[in-house]
Amino acid sequence: MFSPYPGFVLISEGEDNPNISVGPNFPSGSNPLWLPPVVADPDNPEKFFLSAKDAVWSCDRQGGNNWNWSVYSTTSFGGRTLSALRFSPLNSQLAWAATEDGTLWHSSDHAKTWTQSTSTGPGSHYFYGTAIWPSRLDPNEVWVGGSGYSTSPVWRSLDGGKTFQSESTGLPPTLVYCLCESPDQSGRMFAGSVTNAWTWDPATASWEDLTVPGAPLTTYWSVESVRETNTVRFGTYGRGIWDYELETPGSFPYGNLRGGANTMELDSMETPTVGNLFSLTVNNGPAQKSGWFLVSRSPQEVAMNGGTLLVDMTKLVIQSNIASNAQGTVLFSKQIPPNPSLAGTEWFAQAFLSDPLQPNGWAISNGLRIVIG
Repeated sequence: MFSPYPGFVLISEGEDNPNISVGPNFPSGSNPLWLPPVVADPDNPEKFFLSAKDAVWSCDRQGGNNWNWSVYSTTSFGGRTLSALRFSPLNSQLAWAATEDGTLWHSSDHAKTWTQSTSTGPGSHYFYGTAIWPSRLDPNEVWVGGSGYSTSPVWRSLDGGKTFQSESTGLPPTLVYCLCESPDQSGRMFAGSVTNAWTWDPATASWEDLTVPGAPLTTYWSVESVRETNTVRFGTYGRGIWDYELETPGSFPYGNLRGGANTMELDSMETPTVGNLFSLTVNNGPAQKSGWFLVSRSPQEVAMNGGTLLVDMTKLVIQSNIASNAQGTVLFSKQIPPNPSLAGTEWFAQAFLSDPLQPNGWAISNGLRIVIG
């Protein structure tokens, strides 16, 4: 994990017993913000980027705790200082950046070269930068939030950042510090501002205040979606962490990062609904192997075959054959019965593929909580 401190970068390694070290000082002449955006390279765990003036810098590990700065992109950005940099979670070649004055940029070669948008967005916070959120559903959709005192505080692009349109209906003139997308694949957005937490409904294309009685009237500095629990988590200025719990249908991975034989990723980008097909994907599996897809009425967590079993076998309701392709991927669908009583029910799934490279002969996935709409 890379985190900026005024003047240098802190680096933390390890999850259970982390080793925290003082990383490199900001490169000489970069003139970064007080807390400049530091972004991990999605394709290289030993590389990160620094948004600076006139350039994007990269920092590469040279061995041990030795890191080396170099200018990664020579695009000048009009002599302005970058206040945000983000990569698409759907395609790491796509990236977006903003400068302090609201100039917006897009890249299609992993942030190496940049093209300026024809639109100008909001300005940034003087030391906290600009909020950029690339969609988890559409690689061409990206949101930008910032100072809305002289323009709209939130802007949205549907063409990969070439153009942006104001998306601030329902918002007052305010400063938006943070943005994130709903964990239920609904396209709903969330934002934190100077005194309120907000949600954007794609059905009405307008924002609604979430600061109901009980939530503090303070600055909402950060927001993130927690898929496992279908929760949107806000971090405030001096008033703690607040969870906004959704009660919506969707598919929510759980039991990730268990290690051992749990090497595969089970997921779906669809919303399961009564009477319709529901498509799922298993990635990172062994090539051309067969196995099982299991669905239970309840979860559990017990050791099995060198990994972790995450569904309760005593309440198993579905056991289907699956097979991977030459890339180790399984693509399959299940028909959800047209029974209205299924709406709102929870199901728990896990996938298994035979794998001779595993000590006990099986590769196992994470669990997937499925809430039917």
